[in-house]
Amino acid sequence: MKTKGLVFIILGVVGAIFISTFDIIVGKAKNYIGPKSIIALIICALLITQGVISLLKKPKA
Repeated sequence: MKTKGLVFIILGVVGAIFISTFDIIVGKAKNYIGPKSIIALIICALLITQGVISLLKKPKA
């Protein structure tokens, strides 16, 4: 369960970094993030949240 949580957190963080750098490389304005990027960042946030929940869950006895 802990490994699954860590994988979710790592995927969320790496995904958010990739989206941010991709927006910089493509050359979008500094304050503009496209609608596809917003959806992708929301998915990354959900992955991080799910990872934290998985880490905090107590294992079944």
